Amino acid sequence: MKKWFIFILLLTPMIVIGATKVKINGIYYNLSKGDYSARVTLWVGDKYEGKISIPSHVAYQDVNYDVVEIEARAFYGCSELTYISIPSSVKEIGAQAFEHCEKLETISGCLNLWKLGSYAFHYCISLKSVCISCETIPEYTFSSCEKLSDVYVVYCSKIGRCAFQRCISLEEIELPEQIEDIEEDCFSGCEKIKTIICTKESVPTMNNNSFDLSVFENATLYVPALSLDAYKSSIPWNQFKNIVAIKETGISSVPLDNYIKEVHSINGNKLKSPSKGINIIKLKDGTIKKVLIK
Repeated sequence: MKKWFIFILLLTPMIVIGATKVKINGIYYNLSKGDYSARVTLWVGDKYEGKISIPSHVAYQDVNYDVVEIEARAFYGCSELTYISIPSSVKEIGAQAFEHCEKLETISGCLNLWKLGSYAFHYCISLKSVCISCETIPEYTFSSCEKLSDVYVVYCSKIGRCAFQRCISLEEIELPEQIEDIEEDCFSGCEKIKTIICTKESVPTMNNNSFDLSVFENATLYVPALSLDAYKSSIPWNQFKNIVAIKETGISSVPLDNYIKEVHSINGNKLKSPSKGINIIKLKDGTIKKVLIK
């Protein structure tokens, strides 16, 4: 009886540990029965391509699992991936998750995350726009995203080293009012930046090399009117030759039309339609706008 009992355990390891790896509708998941969660994962020898839409939950053997994470390197090197839809249920994206997805043009929806790994979207050279909310945007997250021109940071307290390095198409960046720390070389190689909007009233910590010298010389920094003198007297913010007060805090009241593709709240949650207050509007051409609906 003792030997037979051991034999059964060896045949059923997944039941004992409560987890398994499966493929559902073309996407690989690690399923955890402990908390009924699913994590998108990689599969050696098989790469994702084309358009991929990750669901908020999946069913396997009559059990429902919430999709909560994209694991490290899950889409690494998927050079034929062009589009990814990530649901709001996903709260963590691991390191190098989409690194070297060279044809990835679109991330649908606003990333509303608890945790983001370094190099997550490094060298996604076709990516055009991103909307993100995360406590920290870590090192090299969007570095070498050469076509990235529209970035909207909904919430963030720290931008890590080289996070947007060599985003050579980036012309404007708006830093949220929660920002506390901007590390070295965050925007190095982003020579086209003409406008920086920082809505934080207390001056954040910033490294001397966060921006290129040419940006300090030629770009315009917009800051809250009450904090204008503080920014002008704080190192290294005073390296900006043009520091002016914000008159309109980057929020525009524009008419809505048939060009709208997606609408999100200021917290990153997807909305069925625009609502009163501040909305994050993604247009069909991929651009992102912050719109005030009165």
